[in-house]
Amino acid sequence: MLEVDESNIFAAMGIASVLAEHNKVLEAMEILKGVKEATPAHVTVPNVLINLAHLNVVQGNFEAAINLYKIALEKGPSFDGEIYLAKAYFLSRQFDLCESILKGMILRYASDIRLKFDLANCLYERAQDIFNKEFRLVKETESAIDNLSQSKHLMDFILHASEAASYLPAAASRETLQVAEEQLYYMRKSCEERIDDVKEMIKQSAAYLKFDTDKEQELRDQEDTKLKRVEELQRVHDVERQRREDEERRRKEEEQELFERNAFEAEEKLRQIQEKIYENT
Repeated sequence: MLEVDESNIFAAMGIASVLAEHNKVLEAMEILKGVKEATPAHVTVPNVLINLAHLNVVQGNFEAAINLYKIALEKGPSFDGEIYLAKAYFLSRQFDLCESILKGMILRYASDIRLKFDLANCLYERAQDIFNKEFRLVKETESAIDNLSQSKHLMDFILHASEAASYLPAAASRETLQVAEEQLYYMRKSCEERIDDVKEMIKQSAAYLKFDTDKEQELRDQEDTKLKRVEELQRVHDVERQRREDEERRRKEEEQELFERNAFEAEEKLRQIQEKIYENT
């Protein structure tokens, strides 16, 4: 039925949405999977893939969600699709990929303050991840400090941003403006709650960096000590090997010398015997 009547595709999507709203995620996923499989190749319905990806996010199946968002974007590029993909990377703690998408979008949508907010959170969470590591490389710590600095700069920008209307097209509807104002309020509140933590982390970062630098140097020193120990053992081994080789050479030389002396003495005795025999004949 879905193959011949495209309206049924959207009807099924509506049913899946209702099921999802009532927390029947698995049932909704089954319907959307059926829609995806039944949709003809020439029909582009990225919303099916997007909704199915959303449900995978709810289930914590981030890899599947990411693949679905990517396919949806290939079928129909969209601002929201990119945001969803960035969020999936964020939730799966793939912060490098999340950052890459958001920075690319900021270049194209420079006035959209939501992207700066999302990037600030991405950089903050990545710094948190690095500082929570049991062992960090110095370059990782330096990267985390840079992330915190960028995150603070973005949060400061949001906290001192103009009203939402200045970031929207002049023809934006009243409803759009209201939603934007609510979003800006939420973003400012979130930044207010987090900015002190960011500042404190930046303040403590010098101690983190010193600790990690000292630890890395200590490990390098230990490696140098191990290397020197290995080199010393190798030197002792080489000396001992050379001593054995010298002893073996001397032994062979002595054996050869003894052999030659015995051979000479035997030859001399034989000559003397032959001379006596000659004298007696």
